[in-house]
Amino acid sequence: MRRAHLITGFTSWGKSFMIHELMGRNPHGRPAYGMDRTYQMPFIAIPQAFVVQSQSNDDLDSEFLERIERRLANTEDERPDLLVALCPAREPRESMVTIMGDPLWRRFDEFHFYLLEYKWDGQAKLILPAVERHVAEVGVRAFPYRIVGLNPGARLEQVRNRIRRIYGI
Repeated sequence: MRRAHLITGFTSWGKSFMIHELMGRNPHGRPAYGMDRTYQMPFIAIPQAFVVQSQSNDDLDSEFLERIERRLANTEDERPDLLVALCPAREPRESMVTIMGDPLWRRFDEFHFYLLEYKWDGQAKLILPAVERHVAEVGVRAFPYRIVGLNPGARLEQVRNRIRRIYGI
């Protein structure tokens, strides 16, 4: 079974920071993820390899899907799972529903959306029920999870715990 994990929030919400933390990389060092590599989550004892796309659709616009496709095509691992940042935008150019309708996603069986309740600085809050309804519109086997609170360590641990449960750890 292949899974896509989508760290979900709006612009400057802390999505990339969360991905860097999950992957055990210094989020302030601007880590790059190679187009032809897979990565392990060092603080979660699962053997699964991940293709990582830390820039989201609100960063890359039309290049978002192209980059994910290139990463998946260039890796030597035959069935990696995916870890990406995703903005739940409704604008036609970046629409989450349009993006998730792309054939690229057909190779995955489950989609785990980690909905970051608060922007990293606490200055904005997702309307979680509205985003959950939006996730339901994407037409995939979606599992939304609310990642609540402002403390970065507590948010990270919520995501790690959810991933452990998904992989039976």
